[in-house]
Amino acid sequence: MLLIGGVGYTYLGDLSFGATLVERLRQREWPDDVVIEDVSYNPITVMDWLRDDPRRFDRAVLVTAVERGRPPGSLHRTAWQSTESTPDRVQDCVAAAITGTISLDNLLVIGTHFNLLPERTEIVELEPVTTGWGEGLSDVADELVEQFATWLRMELASDERVATPSTGVLQ
Repeated sequence: MLLIGGVGYTYLGDLSFGATLVERLRQREWPDDVVIEDVSYNPITVMDWLRDDPRRFDRAVLVTAVERGRPPGSLHRTAWQSTESTPDRVQDCVAAAITGTISLDNLLVIGTHFNLLPERTEIVELEPVTTGWGEGLSDVADELVEQFATWLRMELASDERVATPSTGVLQ
């Protein structure tokens, strides 16, 4: 099974990209082995959900918007390279999660620590154009939601079921 997980705040410009993507993808029909889930809630709760059936997903694509200094409006797709975090780093991420911080990085650190993320996890990140309070995405991010949905349909239709991830801009 494939998990498409959106991570993001709502009402915070393009930082709502992951949550908005989930809303829009849920309005479409998907194969039975594709789960579209908003995983913006507490990473500990997400890990509990994954722990219920650790073999449920053999693949995950986690989608978010995060400022990383790349060109605004660019979408980047990479394979998650799990690395061991120090106990202090894990504790910092757990503390941030408990206080309500929504962060893909926290989700990845905690998920890796508890060994609950699918071995084949991809990350899709939007470099936001807007990050201020308000409803809706920038025009660029709004169009990228549609491009992502089209890309996902093409990948699911291929024999490879979401092809091997590549670093760089999603095409």
